[in-house]
Amino acid sequence: MDGKDPRDLAALIWAVSLNLLWLGGAAAGLFLFGAGPASMALSEVIQRRLQGEKFSQVQAFYGSYRRSFARGNAAGVPLIVTAVALFQGWTHYSVQLNFGAQLIASLVALASLLLAGTLCYIFPMFSRGDASLLDCFVGAARHAICHLPQTVFMLMATAGMAYLSLRLPLVAGLLSFSLWFLMVAWFCRNLSVSAENTTETMTAQVETLRKSWALAR
Repeated sequence: MDGKDPRDLAALIWAVSLNLLWLGGAAAGLFLFGAGPASMALSEVIQRRLQGEKFSQVQAFYGSYRRSFARGNAAGVPLIVTAVALFQGWTHYSVQLNFGAQLIASLVALASLLLAGTLCYIFPMFSRGDASLLDCFVGAARHAICHLPQTVFMLMATAGMAYLSLRLPLVAGLLSFSLWFLMVAWFCRNLSVSAENTTETMTAQVETLRKSWALAR
């Protein structure tokens, strides 16, 4: 035996094919109008596979892409426009040395981190059920804050993937997007649009902090 597990090769081929599907779907909508539907479709395909379903992922992706085109753009286009606006705002104010400009740049950076954390949860959440975009956005933002260690880890992993993709463009073309969606799907496999669980988590964290503060005093 050569020590190589054929399942590893199959998993690699699967990840590459997912990446190519997302790139194709995003390119079909000139990215601005394709990234959202492609993200929703890929999230749905990965969730179904993690649940043990067997299906043709090309057909499943294409079917989900068509069904979620309007819904995906309702989420994707505002997020892309907001991200571009935040980036331009940060680059404009960060180079200025006065206090006001640096304060605005810091606030923009903080808003960008919150948006990035929300982005980690919104497409898996939005691809499930018929919840409105506003409900999903609020739920994703709340989940990002309530599960802060997980969100920080996902943001660090995202930054690492982005850096690697910039240094090695071939990685971006073959693996980066699919690995990111796989990571997000794994962390969000039990995610719910309902605010009940995240509210309970936030309440528990606040109560823990209150007790810790009382003991410290």
